[in-house]
Amino acid sequence: MFKEFKNLINLINAKTIIATILIIFIGSIPAIFMDSLLNANLFNQLINCFTINFHLIFLILSISINIISLSSELKKSNIILRHENYQEYLKFSLKKNLMYVFLSLIISFFFCIFTSLISVDFKIEIIPYYYYNISNLTYFIFTLIKTVTFINLISIIIFYFNQKFKNKTTLLLIILILLTFFVPVKLDGKINSIFKMPILIGHWFYALPYSSFSLEILVFVLQSLILLLIGLVLKYLTIYNKKDI
Repeated sequence: MFKEFKNLINLINAKTIIATILIIFIGSIPAIFMDSLLNANLFNQLINCFTINFHLIFLILSISINIISLSSELKKSNIILRHENYQEYLKFSLKKNLMYVFLSLIISFFFCIFTSLISVDFKIEIIPYYYYNISNLTYFIFTLIKTVTFINLISIIIFYFNQKFKNKTTLLLIILILLTFFVPVKLDGKINSIFKMPILIGHWFYALPYSSFSLEILVFVLQSLILLLIGLVLKYLTIYNKKDI
């Protein structure tokens, strides 16, 4: 595993790595100045950090641009010639890209912990979460799982989209995704049905008030399946109907 990460780093130039770290760090800075809705402590601030649009925009932007960059480097290195067919190459390339996504998420997690600890004066306390009858630690774990899942599925979509279409078209998709984070959330009370779940993908990351924690989990599963389905459709189109536009 370490050797694979080393090979991945060799494919990405130093400027790209430094830029990635800086972009993610800038995205995590607002956590220092944010106040938790209930009480200032580490887990509440981490929930805020992983659900604030500013941090998510910078994280997705960094990952998306580097997926395009890494995919281009893999094509230039003639690695595709070392595989039996195009499908095997795609598996290899996707694996490398997801390794980069994993690395970016680790960096993001580190910076969120760092900035959150500063903002709460290193106060670590497990208290009830303000929406449900669960602890803030439990909801933070759920938030982390949700964020990691969505980021990986979106990365897969962007990867296959970039393989199918040209870079400029992929950048347009990335811009459209990021724009959804700028649209205000309009809620009429708590979300009490899956039919009232947010439509825009940017809102899926937010810690919105649901009528129950089980409903929020159900909505999360449904949203993940939607993203997975989109990714599978793009995979099929990329492999069996390859065409650049």
